[in-house]
This record gives sequence, structure tokens and C-alpha cells, in this order.
Amino acid sequence: MRGQFIDLHVSPRVEASLLRHLGWRAVAIASLTLSEARESPRGLIEGVEAFRRLDVKGFPSRSLMARARRLVEVVAVEPQGIGQARLAARSGLADLISLPAAPGCFDEGVASLMESTGTVLELNLLPLIKSRCSPSLLSQYRKWYRVAKAQGVEVVFSTGASTSLEARSPRDLAALASMITLSVDEARDALSKRPQALLEEGKRRLSEGYVMPGVRVV
Repeated sequence: MRGQFIDLHVSPRVEASLLRHLGWRAVAIASLTLSEARESPRGLIEGVEAFRRLDVKGFPSRSLMARARRLVEVVAVEPQGIGQARLAARSGLADLISLPAAPGCFDEGVASLMESTGTVLELNLLPLIKSRCSPSLLSQYRKWYRVAKAQGVEVVFSTGASTSLEARSPRDLAALASMITLSVDEARDALSKRPQALLEEGKRRLSEGYVMPGVRVV
């Protein structure tokens, strides 16, 4: 997957052949339950490498996230309040905290907790696309990005597409993301290198003998 574009948040309803045509080389297919995640495809599909993702909406149950980490490469939390965001960030069991979510779910305190546990901030760009790049919403995305970077939190951009009609090309997303990062290179890295690193860690976690980061049973 080196140097290739990766979308960490797509619905199983989005056609893999279209994603390949648009220029994506890997995607994480989102599920809302563990049973859905178990049935989610994994591996090469229509030329696109597929990974599994669980979306935890609302309260980030530790037991649910711990079980998910043994099943999927990506565990994402969409908090519905600042308390839920803090729990997810502090737990160290969420790979991503995904925005936009409920208002007021992300601030310096949450970002500081995320940095301490290595949790990544995901900014889904579909709401910005649907708003036709509303100045007020763009300003909010820029604020989230600035807060995250100031605290040393890694940021990835995803589409959050739920249908094939909502899918966009990496080039389109990179252009939009660069309006948030104010750097083309930063935008491209957040659609390639950083998602790749997260997926590689997820693959290691699911591999035989894994105990914790940097520790394996031989």
C-alpha cells in the first residue's frame, strides 16, 4: 500500500469497482455491530484491498472495543458528548475518534488524552462536501485540525461515504483537505501515509502471537 490513497471510512454499499476507478487502493469498510463486522469482506475486492472497521456510536464500551480490536483493523468512536470523547481517548482502545459528531465533542483536553494514548483524529469530509464547503463549517474543520496538531495528534481524512453516489476521488478529497491543512503535502499524507500506518498497526494487532504494541509471543 506504499504511497497509495486509503479511505478509512466507507459503507459496504459503496461499490468496490467504483472505488478502484476513482483511484483508491485500500478502504476500511464500516460496520455498526460486531456481527456485521464478522461478515464484512476482507482482502482484495475488485482490485481494492478491503479492511474491517467497527463504528461505535455513543458510549464507548471498553468491553465492546476490546472485543472489536480482536476482529477488525479499525475501531472508531463517534462520541455524542464531551464525556464520551474523553472516555474513548483515555481508554487507548479506540484507533480513531471520528468527527463531525455531536457539537462540542472535541477540545484541547480530549486532544491531550488522544496524544497520550496514540488515538488518531478522523475528519470525515462528506458533510463539508454536502454543504458546498460552507465557510462556517470549513472554519470548524480548520479549528479541529489546529487543535489536534497543536497537541501532537495525528489526523486522517476520510469520505464517510454511505452510497456510491457519495464516493469521491482521492484527488478531490486532497484538494478539499488542503483547504483545511493549508498544505497540499499534509493533505495527501493524511489520505495515504497516516491511514496506511494505522492499518499496518491493525494488521499487527490481529496477527498470531500479538500481545501489545512491540510485544509478540513467539
